[in-house]
Amino acid sequence: AWADALITKYDDCAASAINSTDEESKIRNAAKVVLHRMRPHTEAHLIITMGANGVLLASREKMNTDTTFNKSAITFAHFPSSRNVDSELGVNYTGAGDTLAGAFVNAHFINGHSLKNAIKIGMDAAVVSIEFPDGAISPVLGTV
Repeated sequence: AWADALITKYDDCAASAINSTDEESKIRNAAKVVLHRMRPHTEAHLIITMGANGVLLASREKMNTDTTFNKSAITFAHFPSSRNVDSELGVNYTGAGDTLAGAFVNAHFINGHSLKNAIKIGMDAAVVSIEFPDGAISPVLGTV
């Protein structure tokens, strides 16, 4: 079964939200708009990276052909950062989001991990990338 998955940064998603006063409402409202615009006859997932605050997953299940879009059908799951960055190794945030996206795609779509497990794998890979001070992508990622 096909599913749509989109990965974006918190700032990009929050910037597209309107009529919200607090950050959490902004991000959730923007996620609902994005999920509404994705193909209606497949399940859809929006993975929002939030830096040190982890990842927010917004999901919409597959809708029937005669079903009108229902915003209440969207669920959210927060994945807090499970590993602290070891700043003694050096910190380089360049490429962290790309690393998370690549590791997620590999884990979920290529290796068949569950959506939630693939997000955790992506988050762990992003930390490895952040701790590599000499470039955007750590050479040890192939071992993660």
